[in-house]
Amino acid sequence: AMLMEPDLVSRKLMVQAGAGIRWAEALAASPLPKVMLGGGDMADNRGPVYSKACFQEVVLPSYRRLLGRCAELGIHYVFRTDGNLWPVADLLFGEAGCPGYGETDRDAGMTMGELRKRFPRLVVWGNVSSSLLQQGTARQVKEESRRILDESGGSGYFQGCSNAIITGTPPENVEAMFSVR
Repeated sequence: AMLMEPDLVSRKLMVQAGAGIRWAEALAASPLPKVMLGGGDMADNRGPVYSKACFQEVVLPSYRRLLGRCAELGIHYVFRTDGNLWPVADLLFGEAGCPGYGETDRDAGMTMGELRKRFPRLVVWGNVSSSLLQQGTARQVKEESRRILDESGGSGYFQGCSNAIITGTPPENVEAMFSVR
């Protein structure tokens, strides 16, 4: 649809941005924490499912609109997707000013260290590999969690899994991930 009817997709995304703005306004008026989770799965380990040009022309305008209003309202927006976002990271976290990034996929190259270098103020939610969490030892998970926390510089990072805690993950590995401070 993005290739065949980009105007239609763009209009739909603007409608969705309008709905997101209404949610943000309601959140701003409530006593709840001013954090809004959004985004959506748009990448795998090779990169986004559509080109940087499609993202810039079709998707980005709606995010600029939504993120601008969230910033005015004091809402911290977290864009959530796993996969490799490097091809569009400058557009999303730079140009559009998205302040948060969740499901941050270390296995796809989205390491805390590289993110901190390119986007020093970006708040990152999760970077511990889901597969390491499931298949590694508690010691390996703890070492990786420590490495990520060190890469963060001690701020702007919430320890967590890069995507989801997979069925069969040993509870001691989850405990090891959260034991690092």
